[in-house]
Amino acid sequence: MSAVIKLSDKPCFLCKSKETTVHAKLKDGTFQGVVCMAHLLRLLGVEPKAAEKQ
Repeated sequence: MSAVIKLSDKPCFLCKSKETTVHAKLKDGTFQGVVCMAHLLRLLGVEPKAAEKQ
């Protein structure tokens, strides 16, 4: 899955964290909003631990 990503200073929609948040718009139209990097990876279908190993 792919997304359009822009850095944001707003808190994550899901966990309210303000650390490293982005405004994400998934290209399939299922989500648009501000999320932290951990939640962005889950939205894209990537396990955070798998991404750290790369």
